[in-house]
Amino acid sequence: MTETYSGELSEQAKRALLHLFPLIDRWRQRMESAPVSPEADSSLFKDDVAAFPYLVSQAVGAQLVSAADHWDALRMLLHDFHVVHARAPFTLLRAAVENSATAVWLLGPASRDVRVLRRFRLEWKNFADLENVEELVAGEPSTSRADTQGALQKIARAGGLTEEMVSQVASRPVGFRTIVETAAADAPRCGLSGVQAVYCWMAASGIAHAQRWAVINSGALQRTRIPGAPEGSARLALSASEEALIGIASVGAAFTIEGWRLLDERATLRP
Repeated sequence: MTETYSGELSEQAKRALLHLFPLIDRWRQRMESAPVSPEADSSLFKDDVAAFPYLVSQAVGAQLVSAADHWDALRMLLHDFHVVHARAPFTLLRAAVENSATAVWLLGPASRDVRVLRRFRLEWKNFADLENVEELVAGEPSTSRADTQGALQKIARAGGLTEEMVSQVASRPVGFRTIVETAAADAPRCGLSGVQAVYCWMAASGIAHAQRWAVINSGALQRTRIPGAPEGSARLALSASEEALIGIASVGAAFTIEGWRLLDERATLRP
């Protein structure tokens, strides 16, 4: 296979993405500004109190900053430098979808208990990943699994979660498929179905990892046969499908818009 670069988006694709670039500029400006501090007694302030020291606001802010960083890199490639790589845009979009969907997943539920539970589940995922890293580098983790599990569950009980919820805190670490699918269901303003959101995330992730199904079957990459292949085989030039770029970008943008909106809404004390 051979990668190709179109050099620039078509005029049709530029028009389809025209609304996105000013949004990315605003997200970048927010990324570079001071983090949002929830107003006293606001919904998010109370989430933070219940989850302390694992603040919901800090986790959401980190996810949205990471999403904005990847969005800005995508804008620079496509809009500023007019370079359309075959695969790299999908890797950036994958990160934008995952991070912004996680922000929505944390803030979307109407129930504070569910929001706080998800914050603890995200922390348990972080611990599981850190445990793997420490075992790789040092041979053993610095903190025991039982100690971390007990500490998280103790905080969850103190925050008023039911025993059923407490038992879920340190269950199997949550994965991005669950996060993306659930975020779409929890945020009807996004206008996304779970199937649509998950498929776009899977396609972008598959391209990032050079998975054959994504490269060949997802429609994210356009294939052009080029001569000179040995008999019984084919040589293919691959380029990014503008339709796929626009579709996945639309999913990521919907999550990012909703993530910032939810953050601002829950961080503000409403009259």
